[in-house]
Amino acid sequence: MSDNRALHSTAGFYDYPLPPVAASIRDGFQWSSSSGAVVSGLLAAVAAQLLGTFKGDQNLQPQGARDLLVAACYAAIFLNINATVGSFVLIDDLAEVGLEATKRYQAQGDGFTAVKMDNRGPSQILTKFGASKMWRPILIHWMVTFFLGIMSIVLALLIYVRLTEPVATFVVMCFLVAITLPPTVYFMFLRDARLVWLKG
Repeated sequence: MSDNRALHSTAGFYDYPLPPVAASIRDGFQWSSSSGAVVSGLLAAVAAQLLGTFKGDQNLQPQGARDLLVAACYAAIFLNINATVGSFVLIDDLAEVGLEATKRYQAQGDGFTAVKMDNRGPSQILTKFGASKMWRPILIHWMVTFFLGIMSIVLALLIYVRLTEPVATFVVMCFLVAITLPPTVYFMFLRDARLVWLKG
């Protein structure tokens, strides 16, 4: 039996070490989720600060644009709080992969690791080794709320700039958003669409 699948018996309980690939995928998602929780928490605080500033400025006109600005701040607060909670749920769910993998190894023996995984995506690999069936929907929900939380703050700032600054400043800000947003879009909807959504 290989070292990777070595079993250590302790009072009838077996400690099954996850294969390096499965452990790497799990750790990667957990690291991304924990970092995302920090970012979302900070963005929620920023959105709350902006909300107080914008609501206190009665000179913002027209009224419809001011209302949209306030709504974007409220949305940013709600979405970022939701993304923070989603991160914790995702981390907790993936933390049980090792335990569930041990249970499945006890039930199936060597056949548990005999399945080829050449064409399996990360979601399928983690599900095979014990991730719950709900972890992928939770992941997608977190990704969507995290992205929308960011976009809500960006929208609020652009509206505020448009209402209070010269057109040239607004154009520059739109240009900066256009060149800084692609990495976020890539991470959320291109890279992980290939790794998570399409091969789930």
